[in-house]
Amino acid sequence: PRHRHNFEQVRFQLAGTLDYARDGKLTPGMVGYFPEGMSYGPQSQDPDDTPMTVVLQCGGASGSGYVSRNEVKTAMDELSALGTFEGGVFRRNEDMQGKRNLDGYQAIWEHRNGRAMEYPRPRYENPVFVDPANAEWQALAGAPGVGGQGVSQLGPTLIVHGSEEQKKEYLPKILSGEVNWRQGYSEPGSGSDLASLQTRAVRDGDDYVSTARRSGPPAPTAPTGSTPSCAPTPTRPSIAASPS
Repeated sequence: PRHRHNFEQVRFQLAGTLDYARDGKLTPGMVGYFPEGMSYGPQSQDPDDTPMTVVLQCGGASGSGYVSRNEVKTAMDELSALGTFEGGVFRRNEDMQGKRNLDGYQAIWEHRNGRAMEYPRPRYENPVFVDPANAEWQALAGAPGVGGQGVSQLGPTLIVHGSEEQKKEYLPKILSGEVNWRQGYSEPGSGSDLASLQTRAVRDGDDYVSTARRSGPPAPTAPTGSTPSCAPTPTRPSIAASPS
């Protein structure tokens, strides 16, 4: 039947198709937002299809909260003595007091909380479906953009191991897109095959001596006023990340 929640729900469709009648369909890659209090559906699917959906549910602004799976099971077990669940509807036995036919989740919620469920006014009249095919990212002329190895590798490394001076210098520039970082591998015979690296740091008294070799010339020193370079010098291991 047509259905509604007293909690917020977001669905991400992994496989197959879910049909919500007049509200539309969720196909793989799409995201659906189902606000609390909003009626949708009825939901159906092709009997030969096997849909897979990731569902996120949480209490909404109404304060009604959310009934956990364990609480749902307990309530259903207790309600089985009073009626039956059929097709998403709780049908109360004729000799029992109360509304004869009730939405299954509503019956569970009311049994669990000991009071009538009051649905809040929905934020939207219909579910909000987002199809990535209609929302492709577009480059903005003149905008530097944010991403790459600065965000995925160097930034997290600096947060954990960097000095306060390094964090202050580089993290804002990574987030703003002012500096783009690249990672280069120059040990002969290894390239990006990190498992084959032969570089070692050998302890020599209070110091460590690098055994690194390099297959190309040292990176040039950054000129005054440009972004500093973190590329290795000839006495350093030949694995480094440099801003560009």
